[in-house]
Amino acid sequence: MIKQEKGITCENLSYSWTKHPGEEDYIFRDVSFTIQQGEFISFIGPSGCGKSTMLNIISGLLAPYDGKVIKDGIEVMSPDKDLGVVFQDYSLFPWLTVKNNIAFGLKLNGKSKNEIDTRTDDILKRVGLWEARKKYPFQLSGGMKQRTAIARVLANNSNYMLMDEPFGALDYQTRLNMQSFVSEVSAEFNKTILFVTHHVEEAIILSDRVFLMSVNQKEKMDELIIDLAKPIDITSSKFNEYRKYIINHLNKEVNF
Repeated sequence: MIKQEKGITCENLSYSWTKHPGEEDYIFRDVSFTIQQGEFISFIGPSGCGKSTMLNIISGLLAPYDGKVIKDGIEVMSPDKDLGVVFQDYSLFPWLTVKNNIAFGLKLNGKSKNEIDTRTDDILKRVGLWEARKKYPFQLSGGMKQRTAIARVLANNSNYMLMDEPFGALDYQTRLNMQSFVSEVSAEFNKTILFVTHHVEEAIILSDRVFLMSVNQKEKMDELIIDLAKPIDITSSKFNEYRKYIINHLNKEVNF
């Protein structure tokens, strides 16, 4: 597989819970794919197929059993601030305000107070959190907590956002609002986004491509290119063709 200068290349990734040769219990094996810079990619599949594991390996939080991840021409060997992760549970510090949660990574990296204030204030305004900047996480709705978690990644200037079911705990209306917000973030900040979801319509609405994962994944993942004009009409025949294709894939997995 050719290593591109910008983007992510995964070469022959395998992961097994059992680390002893000859006793491997593979979640996925010899999986290879490439993500171009600026793409929005969703991973969808049944529980236990390795979606979150795949994201953790790409982010450098987890080492693969075999294979490698290459980001912008360099192999990922450990967590990298350019690979910002957004979790389902928000992972905010409850003792810090919204602004200080967003500023945390900048302080950790030794940025000056003036640089931190300038950067965080800009992000707060751009993502609609300025009025909530002095609030603590317990004072926020689920959507605002997740917006803060996303803003923290943006403040760190990560070029890649890895999002692990970030809207799974949100109610229907908040989820719709956050889908719009992430679409705006993708366009305005020109981020490459890798997005794990169980929600079929969400994957179609947000993505340039959808990777369909399987239990005991072997080699090439099924890939669906989403070719729909924005804003997407969810009543269109093409949207429902994509929806039917993904649902058929999931149904086959359930009956595996």
